[in-house]
Amino acid sequence: MSTVKTIASVPQGGTGAESQADARTGLGLGSVATESTVPVSKGGTGLTAVGTGLQVLRTNSGATALEWSTPSTVATSIVASATSRAAANTARTGAEATPTLKKSIQYKEVAGTIRVYFSLAGPTGTGYGRIYKNGSPVGTQRSSTSGAYTEYTEDISVAYDDYVQIYAWASGTYGVQNFSIRYDKQFDVTSSTVITD
Repeated sequence: MSTVKTIASVPQGGTGAESQADARTGLGLGSVATESTVPVSKGGTGLTAVGTGLQVLRTNSGATALEWSTPSTVATSIVASATSRAAANTARTGAEATPTLKKSIQYKEVAGTIRVYFSLAGPTGTGYGRIYKNGSPVGTQRSSTSGAYTEYTEDISVAYDDYVQIYAWASGTYGVQNFSIRYDKQFDVTSSTVITD
């Protein structure tokens, strides 16, 4: 007496197939079911192992694959100081009677307090200058009636992506130069020591 094999269909709880390839087709599984490492193109990472402790997953420098990486240290707070971080030193002159944007630096750190430096002159009449942030005045209005440049400094609060700016105007002519933002970066040090008591 011979035994008759009955292949159970998917609705009956089977695969509806006699081979692995046909079973995958019957179950609607794509080729990813046979991958030992699932590539990014199929929704995976393309990696074969988990990274070490505290590593993060990132795109490599060639933007061709994912990789594990140990994060670099990022400043956790910003404090005004004399350490120059960005500068726009070229002299700009004009004679506009209303505040006019002459210099701008986009800030790219965590929120904090920075020190702003700029020099102002008023070769004819009175030259005016003021620190602005994102198009709004935040600093003290400065003035000069001299052709020689006078340096001014002021601390202001900033957040990531703020534009720190110098606006100038005059009843006559003005000049602005040596604009810079200065600050120190501070870092929180987190201990990796684990104590079981």
